[in-house]
Amino acid sequence: MKNKLPDTRTSIHTFLALASLLLVSLAGTAHAAACPEVRLSNVQPGRGSVMLSVWGSSDSFFKKPLLAKKLAATEATLVIALCGAEAPEIAVTVYQDLNDNGKLDSNFLGIPSEPTAASGKPPKFKAPDWESTRVPVQAGQAIDIRL
Repeated sequence: MKNKLPDTRTSIHTFLALASLLLVSLAGTAHAAACPEVRLSNVQPGRGSVMLSVWGSSDSFFKKPLLAKKLAATEATLVIALCGAEAPEIAVTVYQDLNDNGKLDSNFLGIPSEPTAASGKPPKFKAPDWESTRVPVQAGQAIDIRL
């Protein structure tokens, strides 16, 4: 029996391929970790959808969101990655569309009849504004919002 040593070129190619895969997976993990996250609590599971909008400036607030998401209300607490909404500060507005009709329902006075919330410290008896809802984006720290 002849003792056959592995081909050095094949070993180097295998090593380089594995190293490349590792670097690609680490880059993907680093990018995902850089995305801001919202931890949304007090969701009513199984009732409609959660509608979330992310705003990037006072000029675009309630005009053009950086990101808008519609999510199934599957759990009482949802963790939502906001990849694509990277900015030094953002504002997040959210409501639970209980009847899934695609709009925020309100009563005859115009007061929302479905759960609403926003980041920061939104006013209690009026619509949120940029100044009260903007929050700094900090890597690894979730933005907590309670519906």
